[in-house]
Amino acid sequence: MRRSSRYTSYAQTFIRSGNYWFSTNMVLHKGEIRTEKSYAVPLQPCNPFLVMEYVSKSNERKDYKDSFNKYEQELKVPYYLLFYPDNEELTLFRPLAKRYVTVKPNAAGLCPIPELEIEVGLVDNWLRFWFWGKMLPHASELKQAYQEQERQIDEQQRRLQETERRLAQERDANAQLQARLAEALEAIQAMQSPKS
Repeated sequence: MRRSSRYTSYAQTFIRSGNYWFSTNMVLHKGEIRTEKSYAVPLQPCNPFLVMEYVSKSNERKDYKDSFNKYEQELKVPYYLLFYPDNEELTLFRPLAKRYVTVKPNAAGLCPIPELEIEVGLVDNWLRFWFWGKMLPHASELKQAYQEQERQIDEQQRRLQETERRLAQERDANAQLQARLAEALEAIQAMQSPKS
């Protein structure tokens, strides 16, 4: 069966950390990810809104020229983001009169995507997103924060178990003390009661 040009491949490798899964493209997912070998646009509930392409020197024609035409003419994706990591260059395109035009960066050097209320830019050669002017954490930062929360939860559970253990010991000691007090009270009452 011939693959249609409307099918787009995506990452197949995932790393698990607790209940979270991280795809090799550094996207954080809650729960297990089930993937197919392609993304069948006609079978999806909606078309892609933003496509991000990392352009490699070894595959520039495929990554740029072929994909550019596919996203602009065939799929008509509203936003197409090209990232050249080797050149630390980022270009965002949007359609205007049936052709892609470059989105000009704002005063902060970020390219806006107003429909999503986000902006995109580079920080230390990493593609980053801003929502309402605040930089969103990268997946590796989310993973680190998640692992720190897991560590804190484990520590709190350990402390809770230790507190419960001490509380149980104190209950046992208190029960033994009450039993000894009851015996002593009984002995005192027996000594004070008149003999028949």
